[in-house]
Amino acid sequence: MKTKVIITILFLLAGAGPAGAGIVELDLFDLGCPTEFNRDNPEWQTDFDLGVTFISIDHVYIDWSGVITAGLAVHNDNPGEPYPLNVAIGSSLGSNPYIRSADFWGGGGTYPSPEPFEMLSEFELIGPSVWSDILDGKGSINMVYLELFIISGNYVEGGQISLDKAVLIFDGTIIPEPLTIILLGMGTIVIIARKHRK
Repeated sequence: MKTKVIITILFLLAGAGPAGAGIVELDLFDLGCPTEFNRDNPEWQTDFDLGVTFISIDHVYIDWSGVITAGLAVHNDNPGEPYPLNVAIGSSLGSNPYIRSADFWGGGGTYPSPEPFEMLSEFELIGPSVWSDILDGKGSINMVYLELFIISGNYVEGGQISLDKAVLIFDGTIIPEPLTIILLGMGTIVIIARKHRK
């Protein structure tokens, strides 16, 4: 009888902490992300540690909101007539093997007033790119102010992005922490012990 109970406990412990789907969020402001991006403050980068380990990552998003003000551009053949042109906030999570990025362009349609935005943007995997380098929950993120490439002209005045939210969201299959497995296992032992007392 005791041997049967011990074998049952071992089987239950082995399966006590199955990996499961999970969402992990990381507020970039907590890591020091600035709220303003423009020509004077065009880029920010930092490392992060989510504190979890993934078996797989299915999707990565950035949930961001704020306002975006267009820049002013001119054509070379008409330099005296500047016109509003979209600018962007971009974000990337390194490359594996190609860069994985998300961005939002705007401001041109509401200039000179800023354009509000609130968006959940998915990081694109280009070609053979994968998330294997972030399965340990560690990586780096880059945020950058962007302007369009103009073949026959240039920006004469930069735009402005003001963020009030910037949250990374990882959607994948998470390996449970060892402590969780131990606690589940201990709970299983208690339940089995109580059943055998009865």
